Amino acid sequence: MSSLDILFLYIPGIVQITSIMIALLAGIAGGVFFGSRGEVYRQSGEIFFKRSMIIFLAWIVLFAARIFIELIFPDSISLLYIAISLLSFSTGLFYGETLAIYRKYREFTRSDAGVIRE
Repeated sequence: MSSLDILFLYIPGIVQITSIMIALLAGIAGGVFFGSRGEVYRQSGEIFFKRSMIIFLAWIVLFAARIFIELIFPDSISLLYIAISLLSFSTGLFYGETLAIYRKYREFTRSDAGVIRE
């Protein structure tokens, strides 16, 4: 056990919860930023959203990193908290992207032309 593992064991959960919340909020900010780069369009009378590939690729990389940490270092408590923070960040990415999609959809349905491009 490393000294960082001991720190995570004996400090109350406030450090872990704080790091998870910071990762979640950072993910939401990133999701809103990259999600706003998507495009809402109408095709055959139906409304579609073309998402930013950056969020999908970031999720794949974060998921792979989390699995790698959990498989290679299963006994390291501090690295497992890092893996949990990665999961929180990727959850925030999707939540932020959902907020951006909703905002784009509202703009799209209120616009006269029905097409939003950036």
